[in-house]
Amino acid sequence: MNKPRKQKIEKIQSQLETLRDELQEVLSEEQDYFDSIPENLQAGERYEASEEAVSAIEESAESVESAIGALQDILDR
Repeated sequence: MNKPRKQKIEKIQSQLETLRDELQEVLSEEQDYFDSIPENLQAGERYEASEEAVSAIEESAESVESAIGALQDILDR
């Protein structure tokens, strides 16, 4: 791989790492919100929406982490 393409991949990887960190921050905030919902409201729409959001954010963060790893594999070759 030539140097300019390698630099582009490194830049993309850095951007993905920033996005991963931001997703983790949002996940932490949403998880805190979810955990603080009173028991008597846990059958409600907000509870379900928050639970789904936590799950989707976790899945997104895992996908970004996989992309970072794949790019690292390319750079390590």
